[in-house]
Amino acid sequence: MRVRTTNVHGRGRRRAAATLLSLLLLIGCSQGPRVKGFVIAIEEDGGRPSAFTVETDAGPVRILIDDEADYGFDLRHLEQHRTEALPVSVEVVERDGQKVALRIDDA
Repeated sequence: MRVRTTNVHGRGRRRAAATLLSLLLLIGCSQGPRVKGFVIAIEEDGGRPSAFTVETDAGPVRILIDDEADYGFDLRHLEQHRTEALPVSVEVVERDGQKVALRIDDA
Protein backbone atom coordinates (compact mmCIF):
# COMPACT_ATOMS: atom_id res chain seq x y z
CA MET A 1 0.00 0.00 0.00
CA ARG A 2 1.33 3.39 -0.97
CA VAL A 3 0.45 6.54 0.94
CA ARG A 4 0.45 9.90 -0.82
CA THR A 5 1.67 12.88 1.09
CA THR A 6 1.86 16.51 0.24
CA ASN A 7 4.29 19.11 1.37
CA VAL A 8 2.01 20.94 3.77
CA HIS A 9 4.79 23.17 5.02
CA GLY A 10 5.62 24.47 1.54
CA ARG A 11 1.99 25.21 0.79
CA GLY A 12 1.52 26.88 4.16
CA ARG A 13 4.54 29.12 3.59
CA ARG A 14 3.25 30.16 0.19
CA ARG A 15 -0.18 30.90 1.63
CA ALA A 16 1.37 32.93 4.47
CA ALA A 17 3.53 34.86 2.01
CA ALA A 18 0.51 35.59 -0.20
CA THR A 19 -1.49 36.76 2.82
CA LEU A 20 1.34 38.99 3.99
CA LEU A 21 1.70 40.49 0.52
CA SER A 22 -2.05 41.18 0.37
CA LEU A 23 -1.97 42.91 3.76
CA LEU A 24 1.00 45.05 2.75
CA LEU A 25 -0.77 46.09 -0.45
CA LEU A 26 -3.91 47.01 1.50
CA ILE A 27 -1.92 49.07 3.97
CA GLY A 28 0.08 50.77 1.23
CA CYS A 29 -3.04 51.61 -0.75
CA SER A 30 -5.16 52.61 2.21
CA GLN A 31 -6.97 55.87 1.96
CA GLY A 32 -8.08 58.40 4.48
CA PRO A 33 -11.68 58.68 5.58
CA ARG A 34 -14.12 59.59 2.82
CA VAL A 35 -17.04 61.98 2.87
CA LYS A 36 -19.76 61.09 0.35
CA GLY A 37 -22.74 63.19 -0.60
CA PHE A 38 -23.85 66.27 -2.48
CA VAL A 39 -22.17 69.68 -2.67
CA ILE A 40 -24.61 72.17 -1.17
CA ALA A 41 -22.37 75.23 -0.73
CA ILE A 42 -19.07 76.57 -2.06
CA GLU A 43 -16.98 79.27 -0.37
CA GLU A 44 -14.60 81.35 -2.46
CA ASP A 45 -11.56 83.44 -1.69
CA GLY A 46 -10.39 85.68 -4.53
CA GLY A 47 -12.60 83.91 -7.05
CA ARG A 48 -11.16 80.48 -6.20
CA PRO A 49 -13.00 77.84 -4.13
CA SER A 50 -11.54 77.72 -0.62
CA ALA A 51 -14.06 75.38 1.05
CA PHE A 52 -17.25 73.52 0.26
CA THR A 53 -19.99 71.77 2.19
CA VAL A 54 -21.15 68.24 1.42
CA GLU A 55 -24.57 67.07 2.58
CA THR A 56 -24.13 63.50 3.83
CA ASP A 57 -26.57 61.01 5.34
CA ALA A 58 -25.30 62.20 8.75
CA GLY A 59 -25.65 65.90 7.96
CA PRO A 60 -23.55 68.67 6.39
CA VAL A 61 -19.75 68.47 6.43
CA ARG A 62 -17.55 71.50 5.69
CA ILE A 63 -14.33 70.65 3.83
CA LEU A 64 -11.40 72.98 3.20
CA ILE A 65 -9.47 73.11 -0.07
CA ASP A 66 -5.70 72.64 0.27
CA ASP A 67 -4.08 75.47 -1.72
CA GLU A 68 -1.02 73.28 -2.35
CA ALA A 69 -2.96 70.25 -3.63
CA ASP A 70 -3.47 69.34 -7.27
CA TYR A 71 -6.91 67.79 -7.47
CA GLY A 72 -6.55 67.07 -11.18
CA PHE A 73 -9.42 69.30 -12.32
CA ASP A 74 -10.56 72.92 -12.22
CA LEU A 75 -12.18 73.38 -8.81
CA ARG A 76 -14.90 75.51 -10.37
CA HIS A 77 -16.28 72.15 -11.57
CA LEU A 78 -17.66 71.77 -8.02
CA GLU A 79 -20.29 74.35 -9.00
CA GLN A 80 -21.64 71.92 -11.61
CA HIS A 81 -21.90 69.27 -8.89
CA ARG A 82 -23.80 71.75 -6.72
CA THR A 83 -26.26 72.94 -9.37
CA GLU A 84 -26.89 69.50 -10.91
CA ALA A 85 -26.91 67.57 -7.59
CA LEU A 86 -24.10 65.29 -8.73
CA PRO A 87 -22.59 63.28 -5.84
CA VAL A 88 -18.96 63.53 -4.77
CA SER A 89 -16.64 61.35 -2.73
CA VAL A 90 -13.93 63.27 -0.89
CA GLU A 91 -10.90 61.76 0.82
CA VAL A 92 -10.19 63.96 3.83
CA VAL A 93 -7.66 64.44 6.59
CA GLU A 94 -8.11 66.29 9.88
CA ARG A 95 -5.89 69.37 10.29
CA ASP A 96 -6.32 71.66 13.26
CA GLY A 97 -9.78 70.24 13.89
CA GLN A 98 -11.01 70.83 10.32
CA LYS A 99 -11.47 68.46 7.42
CA VAL A 100 -9.19 69.15 4.44
CA ALA A 101 -9.72 67.54 1.01
CA LEU A 102 -6.92 65.27 -0.15
CA ARG A 103 -8.78 63.95 -3.18
CA ILE A 104 -12.15 64.81 -4.74
CA ASP A 105 -13.89 62.27 -6.99
CA ASP A 106 -17.21 61.91 -8.76
CA ALA A 107 -19.31 59.42 -6.83
